[in-house]
Amino acid sequence: MNNQPNNPILNNPSVKKVLDSEKSISNAWIEFDRSKYEDDKNFIEIIDYLKENEI
Repeated sequence: MNNQPNNPILNNPSVKKVLDSEKSISNAWIEFDRSKYEDDKNFIEIIDYLKENEI
């Protein structure tokens, strides 16, 4: 996403929030898509564990 000032996705408030709060791009995409799998408690627990332990 660097060096892409005209990329319209960078103007999306949800994308900006995630990119500003995450350490890695993989975590950013996980968080951006979290609403798609928020009903799966097991998956959320796994993702949270991976993020917390930087795996």
